[in-house]
Amino acid sequence: MGNYTRCFSAINRAAGRTLTDTEMLDVFDKIQRTAKALRDGTLKPAGGPPNLGSPEGLIRAAAEIEAQNAIQEGQRKA
Repeated sequence: MGNYTRCFSAINRAAGRTLTDTEMLDVFDKIQRTAKALRDGTLKPAGGPPNLGSPEGLIRAAAEIEAQNAIQEGQRKA
């Protein structure tokens, strides 16, 4: 559970607030879909290949991609 707690804390810090359970599930779903696309090779990360050789590296790369997507979405809404 410690790893999930770290993830929840990081996501809430990035959001600037505590997300609802539904919002948190949406974030995790997006990260999971992106990780699968990276693993399958249907998505290529910008800026060179990250460490995709481990599950942690794959999830980290997917989370970074989704974080950038969220930032861009927030900027479009502003």
